[in-house]
This record gives sequence, C-alpha cells and structure tokens, in this order.
Amino acid sequence: MLSLFPFSLQFGDEFCLRALDKPLARLLLGHANDTHLSIYGGSWTRFVSQRFDVLSEDLDEDSRRFFWDLGYIAYALFLQSNITGPPLAWDVAEQLQPLVYDDPVKLSNSRRTIIQDLSVDGEALYQLIPNVELFALAKIILNHDRVIGQSAFSILARIQVNFLHQRLLNENSATLQRRIYNDLDAVKLDGAGLLKSFLIFRAAIHTYHGFDRRAREDLESAAKLTGFQFVLTGRLGKRTKYQDRDLSQLVVLAKSDIDSQHTNEQGPVETINQNASQPQNLDLNDETLLESISFTKEEHSLPSQSDQSLSPSLASLDPSNQPALSPLDSIILLSYASSIINTAPVDGLAREGTLP
Repeated sequence: MLSLFPFSLQFGDEFCLRALDKPLARLLLGHANDTHLSIYGGSWTRFVSQRFDVLSEDLDEDSRRFFWDLGYIAYALFLQSNITGPPLAWDVAEQLQPLVYDDPVKLSNSRRTIIQDLSVDGEALYQLIPNVELFALAKIILNHDRVIGQSAFSILARIQVNFLHQRLLNENSATLQRRIYNDLDAVKLDGAGLLKSFLIFRAAIHTYHGFDRRAREDLESAAKLTGFQFVLTGRLGKRTKYQDRDLSQLVVLAKSDIDSQHTNEQGPVETINQNASQPQNLDLNDETLLESISFTKEEHSLPSQSDQSLSPSLASLDPSNQPALSPLDSIILLSYASSIINTAPVDGLAREGTLP
C-alpha cells in the first residue's frame, strides 16, 4: 500500500522530534505563546483547534505543507504506538501536552477530555487508548479545509484518519460514514499502480461497513489490474490418518502474474522472493488429523468438471506446494476472505471465522 500514500508508516525518533520542534509546531502545541493565540482552558482539543484556526490563516505553500506533514506524522505515530509497533522511545505527552505534563492529575483529566471530544453521534472511544493526543492532532489537522485541498493524496489522508476514527468507536457513526464515502467519491486517480492500491483500500472500507458485494467487486477489479488469478475449488485428498479413500478437499489455488510485478506506469515495484523466510506452521499433534492435507497426485486422479474450467496456469498448480504471491496479491486474497460472510452457518462460522 506504500505506493498509494506518500509516506512510510514509520518515522525515526529524530525526524519526529525535529518536526515537533519547528516554530509552528511549538506555537500550535503551547510550547511557545503569542498574544493572538488562545490560552489553555482545560480542553486540549479545543485549545489546539483554536490555535490552528489562527495559525492556518493566510498559509503559504511551505507552511501548508508542513502542517500536512505534521498531521500525517501524528497519524502514523499513533498507528505505530498502538498497532504496528515498535513502541515510541519518547514521551508523547511531554511533546504534545507541555502545559499539563508536570501534573499527573491534570494530564489524566486532559486525556479523558480528549476522548470525550472525539465521541461522534453518541459513540465513545475506548477510555484507555495510549497516546490519544497523536490521533486528536491528526484529526484536527487532516480534517481542516485550509490544509486539505482537492488533490487525491490530501483527500486520501483525510479518509484514512476518519476511517481509523470510525474503527476506534464502539459502534459505527453515520456521520463519519457519510464523510468517508463522500471523500471516496471525490478521489480521482490516474495510473493502474495507484488505482489497484486504492481499490484494495476502498474494499477494506466496504467490508467494515458491511457492503460485501461492493468489496468483492473492488477486489476483483484490483486482481485484474495486477494479473492475479485465484479460485476456490476442490482437490481429492486425505485429511485424516485413517482415511481409506480420497475425498474432495476445499482449496484455494492462486498465482501472481510475475511479469506485471516488475514494472508499471510508476516504475519498478516490489518483486516476489520465492526463497524468503516464512513463519513455521505449528504442529497439530493430533491423533487423527494429518499435519497438512495429503492431496492425491495428479496422475492418479481424473480431472473434474471444475478443473476443465480453470485457466492452464491455475490447473497446473500443485495445491500442496504453491508459489509465493506478491505482497499486493496476498492482500487481495486475505481481503477477499474478509468480505465473505455466512449468514446462516451450520457450524457457527461467521464473519469472525473468515477474518485472515
């Protein structure tokens, strides 16, 4: 997904602290003061929002770009500290809340107020979210019309922040959903390299909001752009140690288009490393089940009707030894699994059971 967005989602500590030490950032966060800027009154969100309204008046292009960078850095740091890791090596509150940092009670109350301010349509955030100041800062900046223009990357940044906000709430917010989909309709991208990443991103939003058909349509369109082929089919094989005959086993056959992974309109892209180290499977250690399905060799099985409808590249695959997929195609396949839901399961399978 890095081809879609202009920044990596991880920054060095020195880079982040240097950005937060810029004069505009110090004024915004209260490290420095100005007679025209608001004074802290108990709500950090309101304090920063009011200051940003003043500082963003008559922005030149460099200042506008700096604030855009600062908002996206805050968004990426929030993801890093809460989801992807590694933990941040510096104290977020010291940098973002200097006016209450020395008082633990005031700092705790300030964070509680931030979480309350981020409630939408009566839906609240989890009360113990670490480093919530980072997300609030990203939300303030990347939802401001003076910073976010009409470019696709600017609108995508706002979509990312609002979609993360939606996921942090206890229940979906109709207000946020409307904003997200209005922005999705406004995004215009040129080039297959950007479009396929955007389609995968939009499919994730559709899946989260329960629009599974739309999600699968986007994923199928993305697969066509990457040349990715996959199918859910059956293969004869044994699943248990004591089977005396082969039974049809459900299997996914998938293959990336290697040629399309080398170049596109945007230049070189990530290639597939067939020899890359992979996680080891955990042994089942079951008295009945085999460690993995033992598929019948092709020469001992008759081709089924489904085999005859497969493309030659998929029909020739060994289901027990399939080639590695490109990173983007792996995302498409996992996202497709996430978009499948059984509404009347016999064995309790539901959306949670199909998540990758």
